[in-house]
Amino acid sequence: MGFRTEGRACLVSETSDKLDGSVDAAYARRKFSGDSDRLAFLFELYQQIISPLVAKKNLLRKKPKRHGSKSGPV
Repeated sequence: MGFRTEGRACLVSETSDKLDGSVDAAYARRKFSGDSDRLAFLFELYQQIISPLVAKKNLLRKKPKRHGSKSGPV
């Protein structure tokens, strides 16, 4: 017994087009020229959103330097 695939590709394509339209309407004030343009925009948006979080995480990771300690093995 196999899976019926007729119509599934069409449904996936239609759903993908609807998702693209939703992304276009929600996040951009311009029409994207294609998938790569849309993806580049979304990655730039993602970078803007996470950059403050990454900066904060890096600040928390830095250990305070000890003054007067010698470097190297003891």
